[in-house]
Amino acid sequence: MTPLMLRLGKTIVTNSGYTAPMIPWTPAQLSTALWLDAADASTITLNGSTVSEWMDKSGNARHATQATAANQPTYTLNGLGGKPVLTFDGVNDFLSTPSFLLGQTAVSVARRSLTSEPVVEGLASNNRGFWGNAYPAFTAHTNYGVNGSALSAAAPNAAVGAAAIVSQTSLLAGATSWRVGFGTPGYAPLKGLIAEIVTTDTLLSTNDRQRLEGYLAWKWGLVASLPVGHPYKNSPPTV
Repeated sequence: MTPLMLRLGKTIVTNSGYTAPMIPWTPAQLSTALWLDAADASTITLNGSTVSEWMDKSGNARHATQATAANQPTYTLNGLGGKPVLTFDGVNDFLSTPSFLLGQTAVSVARRSLTSEPVVEGLASNNRGFWGNAYPAFTAHTNYGVNGSALSAAAPNAAVGAAAIVSQTSLLAGATSWRVGFGTPGYAPLKGLIAEIVTTDTLLSTNDRQRLEGYLAWKWGLVASLPVGHPYKNSPPTV
């Protein structure tokens, strides 16, 4: 006989009397191509107060590094939602990752000063694309601004002035280099913060994309940014 299971709050109760805790969902449930998490101190290598390496949690060893001390972003404690973030000065701070094929879905939590500031920029011959901005090389899923509205690709102002979750689908196949917090000439370097970056190997289903958005919103104190009707507006995703 299959036991009856009832979900109550954050626990699951069966008719045998056993109460099982609900397990929080994380991006580890996905096939991640790149995962940078500033809240995980074990992934941060400090050079004083600046970051020389931000380790990739995807298991693919695509660590973001910067050997030049003057170009290293600052590790800022209690930067967003009570958790640490990387802060970029808008002048010359950036990190680089190895070249790789970009995952089909890219989601980030960041704050920018200008719409021309990329969160991550990739160069592939003459085809440039970056997320955090609705550049032609990307088609935006949803850019959740602090007012909870879904911003269109024609209005790429998410994460300007306040932190926001940006979910996008990549149309860029690969890159000769990936730079975190940097724009090539004609585009401003990032003046703001990055809390977390997740890309995946496949195009996420709507359900998985929303789980990822819900995870990030609850983790970084951005639940108010999620629009009414989002499935994780009232509670975080669980396994």
